[in-house]
Amino acid sequence: MAIVVPCYLFAVLIMERTINITWIILLALTGISVILSQFVKDYIAAIILGLAIFKIIGVALNFMELKKAHLFWQVLIIGFTLLICVILLLL
Repeated sequence: MAIVVPCYLFAVLIMERTINITWIILLALTGISVILSQFVKDYIAAIILGLAIFKIIGVALNFMELKKAHLFWQVLIIGFTLLICVILLLL
């Protein structure tokens, strides 16, 4: 007797694994940001902002599922994120 398994089940398992890995990376980047914020150097703010860029892109692509969206939206969100970060660095 054969057991029928829907093909989308494997896609759900792979997606769940990707989301878990992304979540762990986000936690690690947040911890690194907290540790770095204890140091008083001129360049620490730029490093923390760089880590924030990776966090924003990770959330946008995986949790908001923009990696499945049209390329226009991916470029738009990454470009907007970089633009805001450059403006913040120039202030």
